[in-house]
Amino acid sequence: VVLVLLLVLDAVTQTVLIAALGAGIGMAFLLSQLRPVFFSSKQLNSVTGIPVLGSVGVYHAPDINRRTSKRTLIFTLLLLGLLGSYSGIILLQLFPDINSQVTAQLPDLPGQFNTLYLKAKLLFTNLINRF
Repeated sequence: VVLVLLLVLDAVTQTVLIAALGAGIGMAFLLSQLRPVFFSSKQLNSVTGIPVLGSVGVYHAPDINRRTSKRTLIFTLLLLGLLGSYSGIILLQLFPDINSQVTAQLPDLPGQFNTLYLKAKLLFTNLINRF
C-alpha cells in the first residue's frame, strides 16, 4: 500500500508520508527502549546476574478473554473498513473518469446536512424557549 501511495502522490505528500511513518516507527522503538520488559525469568537472570527466586504468572479469567477477543475483532473490522475506504479514495483519484461518475451519483450531502442542521436548530430553540 505504501509503495502504491509513493507512486501516486506528489513530492510534498510523499515527504510527509515518509516522515510520519519514520516518526511512528521511531517512537515505537524509543518507547520499547525506555520501558524494558522481561518475558522470562531466564532473561531477567541473564541481564541482572541475580538469581530469580520466583515469578508470578498472569491469569485471565474466561470472561476477560472473551472481552479481549471481542475488542480485538471490533478493532480489526474497523481497521479493515478504514483501510478499505482509504484505498477506495486513492483508487478514485487514480481514475478520474470513474471518480466523476461516482460523484455524479452521490446525493447533495451539504444541502441535506444544512436542512437537517436548520431543523435541529429550530427544535433546540423551541426547547430552550419553553424553559
